[in-house]
Amino acid sequence: MRVLRWVRDVDFVNRQTGFALARRLYRTDDGGASWHAIGAPNVPYLAAADFLDAKKGFVAGGYEAMTERGPSQVVFATRDGGRTWQRRFLNACHGFSRCGDNPFARLRFIDNRHGWATTGLCKCCPSGPCVGAIYVTRDGGYSWRRRGTETQLTTVGARFAWARPGCDLECDLLWHTTNGGRSWRPIARPARINYSGVAARGSAVGLTSYDNVGFVSPDGGRTWRLGNLPAPPVRAELRARYYVDEACGGSVPFVEAARSIHLTSDDGRTWKPLRPPFAAVSVALAPQLLAAVGVRDCTAVLAISRSGGRSWTISEIPRACEPAVAGGAEIWLWCERLLLHSSDGGRTWSRLRAPAVVLSVAPLGAGRAWIVAGDVGAGRLWRTEDGGKTWKEAWPGVPTRG
Repeated sequence: MRVLRWVRDVDFVNRQTGFALARRLYRTDDGGASWHAIGAPNVPYLAAADFLDAKKGFVAGGYEAMTERGPSQVVFATRDGGRTWQRRFLNACHGFSRCGDNPFARLRFIDNRHGWATTGLCKCCPSGPCVGAIYVTRDGGYSWRRRGTETQLTTVGARFAWARPGCDLECDLLWHTTNGGRSWRPIARPARINYSGVAARGSAVGLTSYDNVGFVSPDGGRTWRLGNLPAPPVRAELRARYYVDEACGGSVPFVEAARSIHLTSDDGRTWKPLRPPFAAVSVALAPQLLAAVGVRDCTAVLAISRSGGRSWTISEIPRACEPAVAGGAEIWLWCERLLLHSSDGGRTWSRLRAPAVVLSVAPLGAGRAWIVAGDVGAGRLWRTEDGGKTWKEAWPGVPTRG
């Protein structure tokens, strides 16, 4: 029995006939007891093989992105069991270019025209597999459309597939498609969704999650749909970032800060730069009110401006916090389980305790707010109507039945 080495892919078309892709392409006709090399495209970067029967098959691959060489993706097809091959697809760009991607690492053809592919041969984080892209073909591999991402994909036919997402933490859901990847819906128990953030725009509420799925409620939390709130037309960005811990050492509770704040009031078409007398770490804004947490003289500070950033009131804070604002006078600061609330633009403060470690705050005004709180990877949604004195956990009926 011949022992194959460096096998990258194996595909059997029946109990006896199978193919194995190693440094060469091999075939068995006795259930794997023996293998012999067959013809394959003379390229050094093949990674995946899939055969429909003993004669018709496909191989794919590409140069790994870190080699900075093209092609990044390629697909070949045979109709005579590997004696001759036809190149069906070529992405000549290298992987890190704008038109490139990681190589095809897995193939699954349903018939002569319909197939799935996922990318791979890359590392992240620093030693785990990277998230793969999902591709679909409907013309026998001559063209491919990107249809999502995955860390594991299972397909049934040309329309149905299930994908495990690339979560930073443990995932509690799967993505499911019934239309060949054109759209995906999550499958999970709603109580198992790990919320990471909350935002509010008028009566609309948006939730993000560590499971890479977002939800929107257009009616203040009564009903929910898949989606994400659009960025507000009035917003701020931090630019000219640097590592503040290198300059100040362990005396500040931050790693990065920014030397400038840029404001837009027209959805990003134009930006107004600010050069505040501190390095900003996080910023929140509302009409006539700017609140920022940052660093001045290697000390954590809270800065408040009622003049569009022309002048600031700056005070020291003892720990790392993040701001949120509503209306023209309401400010929330969250510092793990500690919450600070001001209804008069920061002149006076109420010290509060959240039900868990706060991950995000969405103030609604008049002492009303949503928060996501809990351990990282286990965030839950809460609401207050009395300025944070009491909190009620919400159980949003998000659509997670696939």
